[in-house]
Amino acid sequence: MADNLRGILAGFAYKLRPNMILAEDAVNIRGMNILSKNTRLTVDAFERLRRNKVKSVTVWSDTVESSEEAFMSDKNETFRPIDPSNPIAQKEDFKKFTKEYEKKLSAFKSCLDIIKTGHYMDMGTLFSIVDGIVSVASCKSDLLSYVSYLEDLDDYTYTHSINVSILCNIFAKWLNMSDDEVKDVSIAGLLHDVGKNMIDRSIVNNELEPTNEEKNELKKHPELGCKMLEKLKMNEEINNAIFFHHERIDGSGYPYGLKDNDIPKYAKIVSICDVYDNLITKRKETPFTAIKKFREDNLSLLDTDLLLKFAKNILYIYTGTWAKLSDGRTCQVMFINDKFNDKPIVRVDNDIIDLVKNKELSIVSMI
Repeated sequence: MADNLRGILAGFAYKLRPNMILAEDAVNIRGMNILSKNTRLTVDAFERLRRNKVKSVTVWSDTVESSEEAFMSDKNETFRPIDPSNPIAQKEDFKKFTKEYEKKLSAFKSCLDIIKTGHYMDMGTLFSIVDGIVSVASCKSDLLSYVSYLEDLDDYTYTHSINVSILCNIFAKWLNMSDDEVKDVSIAGLLHDVGKNMIDRSIVNNELEPTNEEKNELKKHPELGCKMLEKLKMNEEINNAIFFHHERIDGSGYPYGLKDNDIPKYAKIVSICDVYDNLITKRKETPFTAIKKFREDNLSLLDTDLLLKFAKNILYIYTGTWAKLSDGRTCQVMFINDKFNDKPIVRVDNDIIDLVKNKELSIVSMI
């Protein structure tokens, strides 16, 4: 796939067709990443591009000769929206994702068993765990919504590690990091909590408020993790991300109380993905309430520039998805407000509702 061609959505220099593959990230006029590089175009993916007003995309030239009929460009043409009576859990792509996720979850546990015995583990083998999950989705942006729909599969420590790795992988691509950097930060996300395997399980799995003594034990996990991984001969960036992912820019984190510029970039990325997944999967927040909590509780703790980029990109993924409002009605997310991005404009039947102006309403769950 050495060459690529530019496909214009309005006018169509090359008519975009199903199964063409993006050669570059597709971004809208605000510079927000709408679809990631190497996403295979489906009707849903094409509709996401149109809905977010992406003017053009670049596709790999050897995927141009598709026998499929071109996506319609007629402004009156309607595209199949996500039907609230057919939730994500029933989508074939989600079923494939779940199957691959469970397979890679088992592989991750096996890898950790090998590592715990002091044996070497190749970095490529570890990266294949997250890469296999990311690659299975035809529309990469759907991955994050898929993660939030997963049932509780197993021990939270394992699933959380995989989720953080997926988030790190996608976030790194939003930041236009190189392939090697994406690989490294994905591995860092996967291994960031392995030190918890060296702590009493009753403390790790305790769902009650931990005692001060238990908190001090849990704070040892970054150092324990790095010791556990010594034989893997990880590069310094991965090692530092694992060791420093609980540092906070105001100096309130651990283990050393580092401040802003002293905290490595990879550690800052893992920190954001770690907190976000905890809000989504453990505290069962919606993406919108999670971002609100980010803004209210973490703006002075996590890297501000990275956090704002993460928040903007992640919420644009949910444009067009269905949700439940606090008054019980079903709505479709139509537009993300730049200033109050946890308060989108939604559609209920034929009514358009701006949640910024209707303060009594909020999104309480995704469908």
